[in-house]
Amino acid sequence: MDDFERLENKYNPEHDIPDGVVVSWADYELVQICREQELQISQLKVQVSLLTSRLDEAGL
Repeated sequence: MDDFERLENKYNPEHDIPDGVVVSWADYELVQICREQELQISQLKVQVSLLTSRLDEAGL
Protein backbone atom coordinates (compact mmCIF):
# COMPACT_ATOMS: atom_id res chain seq x y z
CA MET A 1 0.00 0.00 0.00
CA ASP A 2 1.52 3.30 -1.03
CA ASP A 3 1.30 6.63 0.79
CA PHE A 4 -1.61 7.80 -1.36
CA GLU A 5 -3.68 4.70 -0.55
CA ARG A 6 -2.95 5.11 3.16
CA LEU A 7 -4.01 8.75 3.00
CA GLU A 8 -7.10 7.85 0.98
CA ASN A 9 -8.06 5.25 3.58
CA LYS A 10 -7.33 7.64 6.44
CA TYR A 11 -9.39 10.56 5.12
CA ASN A 12 -12.61 10.46 3.19
CA PRO A 13 -12.22 13.25 0.59
CA GLU A 14 -15.99 13.77 0.56
CA HIS A 15 -15.86 15.09 4.13
CA ASP A 16 -13.84 17.75 5.86
CA ILE A 17 -11.06 16.62 8.13
CA PRO A 18 -12.69 16.32 11.57
CA ASP A 19 -11.93 18.88 14.25
CA GLY A 20 -9.12 17.78 16.52
CA VAL A 21 -7.45 15.59 13.89
CA VAL A 22 -3.85 16.67 13.42
CA VAL A 23 -2.48 16.25 9.91
CA SER A 24 0.71 17.45 8.30
CA TRP A 25 0.50 20.30 5.84
CA ALA A 26 1.56 17.92 3.05
CA ASP A 27 -1.30 15.55 3.92
CA TYR A 28 -3.74 18.46 3.98
CA GLU A 29 -2.48 19.68 0.59
CA LEU A 30 -2.83 16.18 -0.86
CA VAL A 31 -6.41 15.90 0.42
CA GLN A 32 -7.20 19.28 -1.16
CA ILE A 33 -5.69 18.20 -4.49
CA CYS A 34 -7.73 14.97 -4.38
CA ARG A 35 -10.93 16.94 -3.74
CA GLU A 36 -10.20 19.27 -6.66
CA GLN A 37 -9.47 16.34 -8.96
CA GLU A 38 -12.67 14.56 -7.90
CA LEU A 39 -14.62 17.73 -8.73
CA GLN A 40 -12.94 17.95 -12.14
CA ILE A 41 -13.71 14.29 -12.82
CA SER A 42 -17.33 14.84 -11.84
CA GLN A 43 -17.59 17.83 -14.17
CA LEU A 44 -16.04 15.83 -17.02
CA LYS A 45 -18.55 13.01 -16.47
CA VAL A 46 -21.38 15.53 -16.84
CA GLN A 47 -19.84 16.90 -20.04
CA VAL A 48 -19.42 13.40 -21.48
CA SER A 49 -23.02 12.58 -20.59
CA LEU A 50 -24.28 15.74 -22.32
CA LEU A 51 -22.17 15.07 -25.41
CA THR A 52 -23.35 11.46 -25.53
CA SER A 53 -26.97 12.63 -25.35
CA ARG A 54 -26.40 15.07 -28.20
CA LEU A 55 -24.77 12.38 -30.32
CA ASP A 56 -27.69 10.04 -29.63
CA GLU A 57 -30.17 12.77 -30.60
CA ALA A 58 -28.24 13.38 -33.81
CA GLY A 59 -28.33 9.65 -34.58
CA LEU A 60 -24.57 9.27 -34.53
